[in-house]
Amino acid sequence: MRTCVLGVAVVCASAGSAWGAVSWSYFGLGDAGFNALTDNGALERAVTEGRIGDNLASGTWERAIWRQGGVTMQTNGNFVWTNGQAVGFEINWNGTDTLTYTVGSQSLTWNAVPGAFTDIFVRTRSGADSTLELFDMDIDGVAFGPLTSTGNGDVQYIRISNDFADFGPFSIKGQARLSWDAANRPTNSALAHQFKFTNTTDIPAPGVAGLLALGAGLAARRRR
Repeated sequence: MRTCVLGVAVVCASAGSAWGAVSWSYFGLGDAGFNALTDNGALERAVTEGRIGDNLASGTWERAIWRQGGVTMQTNGNFVWTNGQAVGFEINWNGTDTLTYTVGSQSLTWNAVPGAFTDIFVRTRSGADSTLELFDMDIDGVAFGPLTSTGNGDVQYIRISNDFADFGPFSIKGQARLSWDAANRPTNSALAHQFKFTNTTDIPAPGVAGLLALGAGLAARRRR
C-alpha cells in the first residue's frame, strides 16, 4: 500500500516499469521527520549534492556524492554557478552499485554504493536573500516536483517511494537554479539541494506509524 505524508500521490509509473509502482509527494515533516525515518541518516545509501560552496573553479566543492550526513565523502568537484541561471542535472543509477551525478557537463561517479534503496528524498535549502529552485524534473520520463526554498534556512522536501521495494535502474533529470543577493551570497551548503537515496524498509514499524499519524494530523489541521 502506498502512503503519502503531507501530500498527494500525484504520479505513478506504469506497471511495466523496471522499478515498479512509484509515487511522489511533498514531505512536510522537514529535517526532523527525515532524521526520524532514517535513523539520523544512517539508512542513507548515497546522497548527491549540488551547492553554492565558494562558487569558484577551485577550492571548496560545489558537487558531491556522499553518505551519512556528509561524514563519508565519496567524490566531489567544483562548479561555478551563474546567479539566476538554470543548469541541467542528471542522476543515473545502474540498479546495483553505481551512481553517476552530472551537473551541466561535469560528472561524478561512485561505483561502491552499499546496498539498494526504497525511497528518494529530494531536499532544498536556501540562505538569507537567496532561492534554490528545482524544476522540470522527471524519473525515467515520469514528472515530479517542482521544489523551491526561499529565504534564510527554508528547507523543503519531496519523497519518491517505490512501494517499499528496491529501485531498479533509473535516470533522474531536471533543472537547478541558484539565485542570491550579490552583496550577501551564501556559502557552502546554506544554498543547496540533495537527492538522498534511502532504504526505509529497515525502519521499525512503530516509528513509521507515529510519523504517518503526525503527518495525517498536520495535513488535517492545514485543511481546516
